[in-house]
Amino acid sequence: MNESRHSNQTLWDTPRRQRVLLLPGFGEDRRIFRYLRRFMADFEIVDVCYRENLGRFTLKELHLDPFVENLIEDYAITRQDLLVGHSMGGFLSHHIRQRVKCANFMIASFTDSRKLSPVINNKRLTKFFASRGWIKSFMYKQLVELIYAKRKSLEELRVTFEAFDTYTNEELTKQLKLILDRPGGVLNWLRSKPKYDLAPDMMVHPRQDDIVAAPEEKHIKVDGDHFALATHSVAVGHILTKWLAEKNARYRQRYEDYFTEQLWDKVG
Repeated sequence: MNESRHSNQTLWDTPRRQRVLLLPGFGEDRRIFRYLRRFMADFEIVDVCYRENLGRFTLKELHLDPFVENLIEDYAITRQDLLVGHSMGGFLSHHIRQRVKCANFMIASFTDSRKLSPVINNKRLTKFFASRGWIKSFMYKQLVELIYAKRKSLEELRVTFEAFDTYTNEELTKQLKLILDRPGGVLNWLRSKPKYDLAPDMMVHPRQDDIVAAPEEKHIKVDGDHFALATHSVAVGHILTKWLAEKNARYRQRYEDYFTEQLWDKVG
C-alpha cells in the first residue's frame, strides 16, 4: 500500500520508485511506523501484514522458514527492496535478507530470540498467557501501564494494545512461536548463537529498551525505550534517512543537495 505524499513532507517532489517494506513487531500494525513515514515519503511504502500468512498454518504446522518464504512470495520481495522492521519485524527482515540479500534496517530488534526479556523468553509461560488471551486482558494492560506510567512511550504502548485487540489469541500465539521457537536439529541446538550468512545491514537500538537487550552486532544507539521509533522519531529518522541515501544513488544526490542548501541558508 502506497503512503500518500504531501509536498511539505518530502525533500523534493519527484517520486522514488524503490520500495520500502515496513514490518511491524509482535501484535503491532502499520501505526507503529506513523512517525517515521515522513522520512520515507519519497519511496514507495508497502505495509506488510502477517494475518493472511498466519492463517495458512495451524499452530502446530507453523514454522519460521515457510512463513518467511510466504512473505517473500506474497510481497514479491527482491534484492532491490529495502526492509524496515521494528522488533519482531526486524527479526523477520533479517531472515528475509538471508534469502534474497536485500538491505534491512532493524529497530529495537534482534537476530537471537534470547535477547528478549527473560519474562517474554519463557516460551511455555508466554504462549500459555497468549493462547488464553491474558495479554489482551484489562488486568495485564493496567499492570504494564503502571510500569510505563512516567514514560514518554505510554501513548505508544496504548496504541499497541489497541492493535493487540485486532488479533485473535491464536494469531498472537503464532507470532510468539515464530520468534521463540529455535530451528530444529542437533547442530542448531548445540550452537550458542544462531548461524547466518549476512549480518543485519543496519541496527538501531534504544538505550533504555527493557524488552530487547542490546544486540552483539554492530548498532547505533538512540535514547528511549522499545518504542523509541515513536518517542524519538527524529533521531531514528535521521539515521534512517542517511541509510536510505546510502542505498539509493538518486535519493543520495537529492539528499546531499538538500542538506547542502540548508547549511548554506543557515550560514547566510
